[in-house]
Amino acid sequence: MAVDRNNIHVSSLYNPYHISFLRALIRIVEVSRDYDKPLSLCGELASDTDFTIFLVGIGIRELSVSIPF
Repeated sequence: MAVDRNNIHVSSLYNPYHISFLRALIRIVEVSRDYDKPLSLCGELASDTDFTIFLVGIGIRELSVSIPF
């Protein structure tokens, strides 16, 4: 599920909107809920305001984001 976005050989594979990745996120949320475990998301994806609606919609309630300077 990880791609080095700075590596020219694999960076084209980076797609956080790919259906497989989205399904994996949904499953992770389901399992964390089933086992009553906290779940948070950090990194650039958490900072993507277009993606925030999806993340909140599937049940992610904690996001760790960088503050723009």
